[in-house]
Amino acid sequence: MHFDFYERYKDYPDTELQKITQQPDAYQPDAVDAALRILKERGVKEEKVNSIHLLDSFEITEEAKPPKLLTLLLVLLALEFLWKFYNTAKVFFYDGSIRDTSVLLISFIPFVYSVFVFYLLLKRKSWGWILTFVSASLTAGGRIMQLDSLFKYIGLDTVQGAIFMAITFLNLFLAISLWQKEILAFFNITTETRRWTALAAFCILALLVLYRFSSELGTF
Repeated sequence: MHFDFYERYKDYPDTELQKITQQPDAYQPDAVDAALRILKERGVKEEKVNSIHLLDSFEITEEAKPPKLLTLLLVLLALEFLWKFYNTAKVFFYDGSIRDTSVLLISFIPFVYSVFVFYLLLKRKSWGWILTFVSASLTAGGRIMQLDSLFKYIGLDTVQGAIFMAITFLNLFLAISLWQKEILAFFNITTETRRWTALAAFCILALLVLYRFSSELGTF
């Protein structure tokens, strides 16, 4: 059934229609065409159509489509989750070296958390973006701090070393990609939200760095 976007948008204010025209990758082509048609009929000039500041006022509508970059990120997150789950399950169910039920339950808490965050991302919740960015930043930062141990004890010419670096770059790529305009707009992330999220990630990472160096110096 063909959806009549013109009828849906004809009573929208100009600012809402401008948001749609500025995000052609986030909407169906018919939706963008309908928004442009209505703006032209109202006599809105082309330069005014592009005058709105998108990231501070963007509101997601049900016609919004996930950016292609977000789809890629979700696939990468799913692959990382499956890899970690496989390795954890292997220790408990195949090796049989750990049989304590409490240890088993605690070990799987991160996976429950990952499923919850993934659900938030699929539902386009801002908390999904926040938790994913903080998690990716801390994971990448923590692994970068371990590079000296990697080079000293494992090396990059091993499978374990290669996997370590792959996960490090994956999380670094994820953290950077989440700041792309189309991703921010899709999750309706405001400037204030970005600022506080970045500050939280930085503070936690700074505490981890402080703890590590303090431990090496024997102050803890």
